[in-house]
Amino acid sequence: MINFMNTVKGSYVEGFYPEGWDMERVDACCSHSPEEILERQA
Repeated sequence: MINFMNTVKGSYVEGFYPEGWDMERVDACCSHSPEEILERQA
């Protein structure tokens, strides 16, 4: 499966994001469909 977490390691953006960011949570947030953007997320 292709997602952010599987592709960032070894890429040009590795190390670009601040330490301490929960990238798995960011990836999950960005995985919602366009129809879900107005729904409150947990």
